[in-house]
Amino acid sequence: MAYTQGFDHDLFISFSREDNLAAGGERGWVTQFREHLEVWLRRRGLRGVDIWWDQEQLRGNTDFDARIEQAIAGSALLLVLHSRNYRQSDYCHKELDWFVSHAERHPLGLAAGDQRRILNVLINNIPHQEWAAPGHWTGPLVGALGFELHDADNEDAFGDPIVPARFSEALRPLVAAITETLKAFPKEVPGAPPGDTRPSIFFADVADSLRPFRKRLIKEIGERAHVLDAVPPPLEREAHDEAIRQALAQADLSIHLVDQLAGREIDDAEDLTYPRHQADLAAASPASSLIWVPETLLPEDFDDDEQREWLEQLEEASRGASGYRFVRAGREPFVAQVLDTIERIRAERAGTESGPPHVLIDTHRKDQHHAYALAAGLTQRLPDLDLDFTKDAEGPDGWRQFEEGVRRARDLVVLFGQVAPDWVRGRVERAYKIAFGAETPSLENIWVLLLPHCPGMPQLPRLIRVEVLDNRGSDEIAPDNLQRLLPGGGRGGEV
Repeated sequence: MAYTQGFDHDLFISFSREDNLAAGGERGWVTQFREHLEVWLRRRGLRGVDIWWDQEQLRGNTDFDARIEQAIAGSALLLVLHSRNYRQSDYCHKELDWFVSHAERHPLGLAAGDQRRILNVLINNIPHQEWAAPGHWTGPLVGALGFELHDADNEDAFGDPIVPARFSEALRPLVAAITETLKAFPKEVPGAPPGDTRPSIFFADVADSLRPFRKRLIKEIGERAHVLDAVPPPLEREAHDEAIRQALAQADLSIHLVDQLAGREIDDAEDLTYPRHQADLAAASPASSLIWVPETLLPEDFDDDEQREWLEQLEEASRGASGYRFVRAGREPFVAQVLDTIERIRAERAGTESGPPHVLIDTHRKDQHHAYALAAGLTQRLPDLDLDFTKDAEGPDGWRQFEEGVRRARDLVVLFGQVAPDWVRGRVERAYKIAFGAETPSLENIWVLLLPHCPGMPQLPRLIRVEVLDNRGSDEIAPDNLQRLLPGGGRGGEV
């Protein structure tokens, strides 16, 4: 998902592959230029900036032509690395023509406000009269913002691309121009299709043991959401932390996969690892995030005591204002939960929900008077609340009524008073299976309300949206608990 509204990519880098040649295992000049440019743009506050370049050298094939032209058509800006090699490349000329052709058909044209959408970066010393001639293929570069990134010290010198060690200083004018131009784009592009309801998902760095699962989860999400760029590329701690804060601010949801391995260390902070530190930053943030550990992970699986103690503290910590949820589950249930969360975000954005919220109160007959008190308190605060009760019968009729109620409900409240913990656990597990078995599940939250005389905390499954409200101190339903059960009232303490 690009920073610029209405585009797939913020910047397309058009270059000659000869300018990226390298020997002896070194990285090419264009590769290093692109990496430095992205870091600088992120430091300038361009959250999620997307730079497309032909790093796989997909040129010369019809299918690849279509792929590259599609990327160009979806790019807000074209950055031309103008060199002697570029001038001799028919394919580079084609890329410039494609961008101009698509830009001229776009409602914005070739400019965003008074800023041109093409940037001309000279990496050889090419005299102005050679590329600004009327009617020449370089015509679109006339009037484009121009920048010199070559080392020629006089107008007659050939000039080679500057060495990467000079990027920090030399890139400043280019970065400033790109930032100013991208910010000149309207927030909503005229003639653009209706708003995209897909959420943005940030995947934190993981230990090597979890890379296959992370890759699989991203593949399962597919086109349901926009997956933001990974952090790192390795960054020093200060730059890394800023990039993570920007990612959390942009993401609708961040996902952290953690196990007994701490992961790779941050470049200039040997006591910190990327996965653990990113989870800590998410846990301290109000942004919505999921921190997952395998259901089968046991204390004896850890060789690293510090990793084990960190996970235990994270699991048992009081959430406060944090938006993270700690999920201990198998891989298949977690994939299903993530996909369900994405669909709920999309439904909310599309405004498909209508009518008053439906709350289902699930109670055993022993706690029925508490159910009536809860219903009275909720409807007093929200008179149009759609509210229903279930019977505790476990025969076919009872379970049928329970299933029908769960399929309609946005919130299920299971009362835990004078019943066995296994009764409560069974209701929660059954409700969860019913919700995930529906094509368009409406159930958002499962609440367990602890009442006086309950025999203790139930061993509930650690699932998303299963939360506990403590009302053991009074026969009356506490106002704070009533408020949390109302729409927008906040979350309870996750189990």
